[in-house]
Amino acid sequence: MDKTLYPFNYSQDIITLQTKYALFKRVINIVFSVAVDDGFDEALMHRAIDAMIARNDCLRLTEVKEGKASRLYFASERKIGTIPSHNFDTSSKFDAFLRRFRKTPTDLRKGKTLEAVFGRNPEGKQFVLFKVSHMVADTYGIGVLVTDLMKVYEALKDGQPLPPEPGRFEEVMAKDAEFRTNEAAVEKDRAFFDDYFKVRHPERPIYCGIHGNGSDRWLKNKRKGAISLPYLFIKCDTEGYRWGYGKLRRKDTLFLREFQEEMPYEQGIFIDIFPLDPVPDRYLARKAV
Repeated sequence: MDKTLYPFNYSQDIITLQTKYALFKRVINIVFSVAVDDGFDEALMHRAIDAMIARNDCLRLTEVKEGKASRLYFASERKIGTIPSHNFDTSSKFDAFLRRFRKTPTDLRKGKTLEAVFGRNPEGKQFVLFKVSHMVADTYGIGVLVTDLMKVYEALKDGQPLPPEPGRFEEVMAKDAEFRTNEAAVEKDRAFFDDYFKVRHPERPIYCGIHGNGSDRWLKNKRKGAISLPYLFIKCDTEGYRWGYGKLRRKDTLFLREFQEEMPYEQGIFIDIFPLDPVPDRYLARKAV
């Protein structure tokens, strides 16, 4: 294959594990919508979406097998294909469609990183519903894509030149691949966290993961005040929280991420919490757990 192949970066490794061990593969999907107050021309928006894919190489990322390992490469071109259009005259119909839409996983092996649907809500407001693979974008990345899409759409509508393109994700992948082979750099990172948690702050232990049996016991003691860590535990059912894993956020700190400023929960410095219990590799065995 006459293409540059890249290994998964650390974030993509984590997402791959989440997908492997999730009962429902939609864990790899990020669903979001773009609404335009004055409406939009669907044919023109279709062109803008194809231009967004051409201008943002992350949307052309493709997975391929190299022996037993998976590698990623950037396809030279890709188009969105057919974009269906739906009118939702009731909220229940839209909710039912959204549940079906978000359950179908994206698939990098087939080059399926992005799907789009045109729609109108019960109030007649026009929107584009997107589903993007978490392997190619996070919340910040979605903000970059949406900003670029609307700039391109306005330029096409007004007959103006397209704005400058965003940065290339391939440059990020190349740096990540170089870092993974730099043992000194990896060891430097590990030494920093060893020093931070073991030397500078030994009196403040922190959970980065919780075993199933210990989770309920830890939460019970935390609520009773028996554990006095200066952290707030954000759970999956915390109002406004959108992710399928918990977070510890340090109290009396502030860590704002772009496009997440309005989240209605504590915005402190955080550490993600993932379950540590053994999970069977086989699908049926996982379903029985």
